[in-house]
Amino acid sequence: MTAPPIEFLPASVPWGPRSTSTRSASSSSNTDPLIEPLGDYGGPIETIAKVVNGAGGSWSARGTILFAPDRGGPLYEVPERGGEPVAVSTLDRSRGQRAHLWPSFLPDGRRFVYFASSDDPAQRGLYLGESGSPDARWLAMADGAGLWAAPRHLLFTRKGMLVAQAVD
Repeated sequence: MTAPPIEFLPASVPWGPRSTSTRSASSSSNTDPLIEPLGDYGGPIETIAKVVNGAGGSWSARGTILFAPDRGGPLYEVPERGGEPVAVSTLDRSRGQRAHLWPSFLPDGRRFVYFASSDDPAQRGLYLGESGSPDARWLAMADGAGLWAAPRHLLFTRKGMLVAQAVD
């Protein structure tokens, strides 16, 4: 059996939980970007959700895709089989938040980490959210996205330095 060809995908593309398929923020027309599944070994492509200027996504083992459809709003989730995207975060204007970006599911598939851009540098950083809850918890000041590193660390950069923060 010959392995399928490897395709380059941008860093903001959410990979499937079993690494057998992926979702791609792409478009054949470049005027109407979409999140589309690339089927196992080249299977059919179906539209999952529209994006404007996507800023990251994450795909949980429970079959949910979490994504930032643009760089000026909240995060949304949609079932991996498609459906109507639902907002799962709310911008906190009292903290000067402008966008929630670069979400990443934690291993439980319900909680996620995301970066909140803000007009106030002291409020710019990583937050913890949970599907089905409007609440968010401040985690740390950061320059951008955070990534989970088993068994219990969050990796991110702050002032250009790599940080590994233990998470309970």
